[in-house]
Amino acid sequence: MQAINKNIKKLRSLKGLSQSDFAKLFDLSRANIGSYEEGRAQPKIDTVTRIANYFSISLDDFVNKELSVNDLSGFNDVKDNDFSSHRSKESKVVSLPYITQGDVRKFLSLGKSKDQISVPKEHGADIALKHAGHHLEGTDGISEGDILLLKRIQSTEIQHGFIHAFWINNKLITGICFIDGKTIELRGIQKESKLESIQLNKVDKVWRLQSVISSKQRNFEHVLLTNRISELEDTLKKFMSEKK
Repeated sequence: MQAINKNIKKLRSLKGLSQSDFAKLFDLSRANIGSYEEGRAQPKIDTVTRIANYFSISLDDFVNKELSVNDLSGFNDVKDNDFSSHRSKESKVVSLPYITQGDVRKFLSLGKSKDQISVPKEHGADIALKHAGHHLEGTDGISEGDILLLKRIQSTEIQHGFIHAFWINNKLITGICFIDGKTIELRGIQKESKLESIQLNKVDKVWRLQSVISSKQRNFEHVLLTNRISELEDTLKKFMSEKK
């Protein structure tokens, strides 16, 4: 049974709620909650997000860490989406705007979103984006529906070989950056998966991936490292052949 299953059961018991009462809070059935608690099914990331938000729990911790009763007792119930009252300078948890691909334009215009999620402050992220698309999928890649914790950066801070999100032609494109002189090529996990070419001096808004929240165990950093090593080997081979 994964951490999320145990956390749901422990949280429900701590709050003194029956499976039926807990289910009603999130438009689920008693059978749904029972299957989660017994480890026969995993809740969708949207469901997990709603539960974590309702009880003001760090989404990252709720998914990946088996929380103790003391951990859960330290969280207060959140009502009416009032997240600001639970944020303090001493808190290790912060609330981030939670947006989907369809909400990005509105978010950039208004500077706020209707939904928020709580995550550890250590991630240093500015927004939480629900990932769409399959171009970053792989054994340890990023799946559609995973939540990307992103940090807004300057174009001078873009890093070769790392995942970034760019606002280009009124759409947000997320991919691995490969910098060649003054040009950035965005790719997916597979080498042949080319998404977009961008001129560095044309970059307007860009975010760097800080972390990923997923209901599955992922190690996307390993994938990126493997890709970078492969690219360096190809570059070295090309250099050596030119010297012959």
